[in-house]
Amino acid sequence: MADNRLVIFTEAGEGIGYGHLMRCRAIADSFRDFNWEVTIHLHLKNVPPPNDFDVLVYNWYETPQLELKGSFQIAIIDSYLAPSESYKKVSSMVNYTCAIDDYNRFCYPASLVLNPGITSGLINYSNQIAPVVYGKEYVLLRKEILHANKSNQVFNTEIKVITITVGGSDIHNILPLLGKIVFEEMPEVKLRIILPDVKEAEELKTNLPTAEILGRQSANEIIKLFQSSDLVISACGQTLHELAFLGTPFLGILTGEDQRFNQAYYLKAGILQEEIKYSDDTIIDKIRNQLQILRNPEKRKFQMQKLPELISENGALNVCNKLINLMLFK
Repeated sequence: MADNRLVIFTEAGEGIGYGHLMRCRAIADSFRDFNWEVTIHLHLKNVPPPNDFDVLVYNWYETPQLELKGSFQIAIIDSYLAPSESYKKVSSMVNYTCAIDDYNRFCYPASLVLNPGITSGLINYSNQIAPVVYGKEYVLLRKEILHANKSNQVFNTEIKVITITVGGSDIHNILPLLGKIVFEEMPEVKLRIILPDVKEAEELKTNLPTAEILGRQSANEIIKLFQSSDLVISACGQTLHELAFLGTPFLGILTGEDQRFNQAYYLKAGILQEEIKYSDDTIIDKIRNQLQILRNPEKRKFQMQKLPELISENGALNVCNKLINLMLFK
């Protein structure tokens, strides 16, 4: 058994999505490259449990568990739902605790606060006692994304395939509207919609019978879907960073306040042309307008060329090195 141990506490499922789990997996893989033993403790809401060997599924918010109490040197907590008390309990059981944060949820009882989004210093973290690190150098990408062959990205002068994804579930029920707009503006395109929630997917098939509705996809399946798309319409969360790294043209829609700084980053870079939020009264007109703009192949070619430079490929490695070094010199 390895001497160095990392335990990760996170969440996924209905109303949560899989973004937390995906970025925690990126960190786990990086630590394993340094021969660390890693276990992921997962609070899963109303979806089938994964078969991954390293995942323990239970509600850890109330009573976080460790198989070998006191043996884990570092704990990482990535949650929007766990109360401060959960962080305190975890911190009491390990040598060093890192809280992953996207919007300064509260003052974390931790050794380090990590913001893996692109906040560009826009969040005021002066309330935090622990040091805070953030920026594009800490964006977390899954190993499958990092190892993808970027030359596989399709490019057509005309938009032939559009893929839409808004996370694990369509909590704002915007997919029927998005599909309707796409078919009205571009009736000739092949439309694919990724929606892991089985019940919602069945309902969506009724609303959009000519669209291809896909369930939960593996990382490699996601890559193939993205790279075979002329355009991806996505929420402004973790998926935007993966699309950026791959160089896949996209249109981003804000579906949660935790995504606001990601959206602002790609707006400032000239990738997104307009701030669009799921609740906008003018969302239909805005999306129609952006689809017409992105019909221009030069607009999409600009995205393909510029996007990769906006994301570091070493985010998970940088997090790993930061945590190990801080622990050593604590």
